[in-house]
Amino acid sequence: MKRILLITCVICLLGASKCSLAQIVTFETIDAEKTLKIVVTRTPGGMAVDEYGNIYYSVQADSTHAQGRIIMLWEKYNTPIPIVDGLLSPGDIELTPDGRGLLIAEEDVSWVTVHYFGLTVQLRDPEGQYITNAVIYAETDLGTTKGYRFNYSTGYYRIPDLLVPKQVSNTIKLVIERENKQPTVVPVVLGQPGFTDKPFGETVRLIMIR
Repeated sequence: MKRILLITCVICLLGASKCSLAQIVTFETIDAEKTLKIVVTRTPGGMAVDEYGNIYYSVQADSTHAQGRIIMLWEKYNTPIPIVDGLLSPGDIELTPDGRGLLIAEEDVSWVTVHYFGLTVQLRDPEGQYITNAVIYAETDLGTTKGYRFNYSTGYYRIPDLLVPKQVSNTIKLVIERENKQPTVVPVVLGQPGFTDKPFGETVRLIMIR
């Protein structure tokens, strides 16, 4: 079990008209081992932490991204992964009571939307090279949901909205198709490792295929 201490520090340089926000996140385990993780970002509109230790935060549009996004800081590898995009002006965020989605307040339009967690997967071949030419989809209780590639250079794909309320099974079938190859079918348990009876949060997997 992990105790999570979140400390937010505002750092202002002398003579500067703006401040930058540094979030220092310390994870303490019961055996007193400590891991220090530091994340420096633009000021987030909101932040949430799930039971496993994954951090979710909202960022506004900027010169690089035309729309707002929700970023997940994956606890296992301290890796930032965008899991929701296309938002107008994301502000405060909260986990739903069952942890299967995020409540996102959009400030400029004064409404709250629910985005259910999905699957983010990185594909590699046996030599460790990223696979960037695949088509993926999930076979779920409700039918087939197609995914999309969101990062060409690192082989990341995403299938959204898998932990919807009507998805009863904790396992889906991930189907990976590539040109001139037989489809690969991989069973994927949704949620976080060690919580198979209670899936929550964005599912992230690294999958190696031939």
